[in-house]
Amino acid sequence: MKKFMISSGFLLCLGLVFWLQHSPQEAPPIPTMDDIDRKIVELQVKFGAKPAHDFFADDGIFMNGAFQGQNLDERVIQPLVERIRSETELVPLAVLFPENPKRAGAMVVPLPQAKAELHALQTIFIESDHAFDGVILRAYGNHWMQFELMDAATAQASEIENWDIEEIATDQTSGS
Repeated sequence: MKKFMISSGFLLCLGLVFWLQHSPQEAPPIPTMDDIDRKIVELQVKFGAKPAHDFFADDGIFMNGAFQGQNLDERVIQPLVERIRSETELVPLAVLFPENPKRAGAMVVPLPQAKAELHALQTIFIESDHAFDGVILRAYGNHWMQFELMDAATAQASEIENWDIEEIATDQTSGS
């Protein structure tokens, strides 16, 4: 089974930076698509999830102020969530912090089964990523994906902006 290189969550991003700075023999294991699905389901079961559109309508916060005081929820995340909702039949979910349901620790999207719908979703992320000065990290499982933002400086230091994330995901979802 192929393995997938992108994982999300702040600690996993730090692990990614560690992996990029050390030889592959020292690198932690790369999660498989099944691992990504399992982790996303575990997050939802453990912490609860809410449709992202409703979460933001209730003044929820995901990435607000994370990068030099920018409101990335309003600038990037909310438009991305709305575009996914309007151009696909998918419902992005906000995975909640148990101690504060107004905060989200992750954004997840169920993956469509039809290749045309998957391509439409990937196109939305590619275009949104190109419009953002940082990187929209995506972790694709077989049934779920998770996304978050990385600021431009961290992405450049990690050379993430040069990765063809969607090509990797397409190869894995097509079974090649």
